[in-house]
Parts: sequence; structure tokens; C-alpha cells
Amino acid sequence: MSTGTSAFSVTRDQLIESSLRTLRVLRETDVPNASQIANANQTLNILLKNMQSNGLDLWTYTTIVVPMVIGQSVYTIGPSGADVTSVRPLRLFDGSYIRDLSVTPYVDTPLRIISRREYMQFGVKSIEGVPNSIYYSPTIEIADGTTNPATGWGTLYVYTAPSQTTRSLYLNMQRPIYDMDTASDVFDLPQEWFRCLKFMLAGELAWEYPKVDPGYAREVRAMGRDLQNELQSWSVEDSPVYFQPDQMNYRNR
Repeated sequence: MSTGTSAFSVTRDQLIESSLRTLRVLRETDVPNASQIANANQTLNILLKNMQSNGLDLWTYTTIVVPMVIGQSVYTIGPSGADVTSVRPLRLFDGSYIRDLSVTPYVDTPLRIISRREYMQFGVKSIEGVPNSIYYSPTIEIADGTTNPATGWGTLYVYTAPSQTTRSLYLNMQRPIYDMDTASDVFDLPQEWFRCLKFMLAGELAWEYPKVDPGYAREVRAMGRDLQNELQSWSVEDSPVYFQPDQMNYRNR
């Protein structure tokens, strides 16, 4: 019986080299020079950031804990300087809850995710109690009011404002895909994405190498799109979804 492994991986430079070979920019025994590596790495990171908009990929789910502060209804989440230090989350989605730490075992209560419009329509946002609703704005603001996609913070709005410090929010969020910075970096992607990423990167790089045959470049890009479409349905949760009426603002007439 086979006792094989499943630990195969590729580094940043190995994938760049494979993509350039796919484009026929490199011959079989060639290696990319420093300029080719630098240019391809920039394109690669731009591509990875664009992939973040393609859905809630399973490996990017993360839980962020926000300790409650009495009377505080707005919390920043992000790099150094935010109320909660973390990578800036991209999105908040169902599954978040508030945990009562004053009892054993802990008691978790689901939180309702609301829209910006609904939060803005609450009359007294500073009223204190047990939080039951949250709204997350994936802003990229920093302390002085300017914006910066690298160091900016997201903002969490909590209603009602906490009246105790014995509870914490556990937020179900999507984190960014991590950057590729060095030659030996391994990808923040599952193994099944390696082939897709190779063709996607090759398709992007084809724009930068005018000697690549246009017809062949189209084939490479089409392959990348086809592989990406296959993986998008694979890399999300497949549990059933149930719908029910929202009776939050329902009134008898």
C-alpha cells in the first residue's frame, strides 16, 4: 500500500520561471534574470490582490476577537495603531457571535450583520447594553484621516455600545491573500491552485512581452480563466443555505 506524501509546494521564483517557460520566453535550460523576476513579482502580487474579489475562499476565513470596552461602539481593525491589531479584514460575513466570558462554560450568542444604511438609521448609537448587531466598513483610513491600502484600518460599528467588559466579539471575516516578497516564499494558496496561478500569471505577463504570439497568448489566458472558474466553485463552502423572512421591522397593520 502506498504511503506517499501530499506536501508538494512551489516557491515564488519557481512559479515565475514556470510561467515564463509556458510563454516560451525562457528555453528549457534558461533561468530568469533579476529584471524578469522583479517585473513578474510585481505582476504576481497585483494578480493575487485581484483574486481577493473573486469570492470567500475557504483558506482566507479567519476569526478576529474584539474585546469589548464599556461605552465604545466603534472599533478600528488593522495594522499597528488600530484598536485591534490584525491584517485589515476585507469582509465580514455570517457566523460572527458575542461570547459571555463571565460564565463557565462560555455562552455564545449569534450577532446580526446589518447594512450601513440600517446602522445609520439607529437613533441613539451610544445607548449601552449587550451588543446584538454589527456593521463592518472595510475602510483603508489611518489615524490622520488619510487613506493607505497597505496600513489602513477597517472600522467595526457595534450596536448597542457595550455596558460590560465581560464579553468579546468573535468576528467571522475574510482576510487578504498574503504577499509574495522573497524568492523562497511559498504561496498562500492550496495546492490545487498552483496550475491555475501559473497560467493566470503567464497570461498577465504576455502583455509585457510583445514577441509572444498573440494567438498563443489568448490560449494561455483562456486556460487561466477556465481553471479559475473550476476552482471558484471548489474553494467555497458547500453547506446548505436556508432563507426566512426578516421580521426585524415588521409591524401589524
